[in-house]
Amino acid sequence: MHLKLFVNHLRNLGLCYLKGKRGEKTADFRVGEWIIEVGGESKGRYQKPDYIAVDGLVTGKGKVPLFLFGLVY
Repeated sequence: MHLKLFVNHLRNLGLCYLKGKRGEKTADFRVGEWIIEVGGESKGRYQKPDYIAVDGLVTGKGKVPLFLFGLVY
């Protein structure tokens, strides 16, 4: 469900899904110049995104609560 929220609110900003080769660890989306990974609170930075959109209220080290992307218009 969190991916739907993210995609619905950012698709008009040039959202691009990043598809890697099978087994390759790539981040989920590109929005303009930013690379964004979407996932749970335990998501790490091994995929080298600029930001991680996380469920919950975790912030810091490039982590942004997912619900804040719902405020983008």
